[in-house]
Amino acid sequence: MKTADTPPDDTGRVQDVTQCTRRVKELLEGGLAPCWISGEVSNLRVQASGHVYFSLKDAGAQLSCVLFRGDAARQSVALRDGLAVLVYGEVSVYEARGQYQLIVRAVIEHSMLYDGGKRL
Repeated sequence: MKTADTPPDDTGRVQDVTQCTRRVKELLEGGLAPCWISGEVSNLRVQASGHVYFSLKDAGAQLSCVLFRGDAARQSVALRDGLAVLVYGEVSVYEARGQYQLIVRAVIEHSMLYDGGKRL
């Protein structure tokens, strides 16, 4: 029986970092449907390319987000740190850094969903 202390044999079970990251990417991108997520914008960075990078956070976690130039140009919400938003997008893995992120396709200011305490 193989354990973590037992060196691997040459049956192809050893993966390099790229192979492992690619498997993670396939699992995440294939297993999670696009969805709406609510949170607060932080660490907002607008690049010269037009891409917008930010974190979406709540009290328990944060999620790296990217809004690519074409999608960013279609938004009517002016993002700023501290803004409560709903974003729609899909999870992706940026293989070069082995990090997952949300590719944002749409942004709605969270307060716009409410009128006098009632959900619109």
